[in-house]
Amino acid sequence: MPTPRSYLSQSEIDERARRRTAFGARIRALRQEAGLTQEKLALAAGLDRPFLVQIEGGKRSMLVERLPDLARALGVPVADLFPADL
Repeated sequence: MPTPRSYLSQSEIDERARRRTAFGARIRALRQEAGLTQEKLALAAGLDRPFLVQIEGGKRSMLVERLPDLARALGVPVADLFPADL
């Protein structure tokens, strides 16, 4: 279960937002390198396109159970989904 925001300091909230933004940017870069549209990637990974848009924009995060689906759709190992600075 996620930690309620009320228990997080502002710096912790900011760090989580930074991580989501970095992860989303990495997913967008991998998608573009693969020549996929958001719609095609979402379909291949079993995600809704609006959800993928929110992930790429750093607004939402993913369950760890879904990472292999996304990696498979992008044709990369799961580890490659994460930017080096995470």
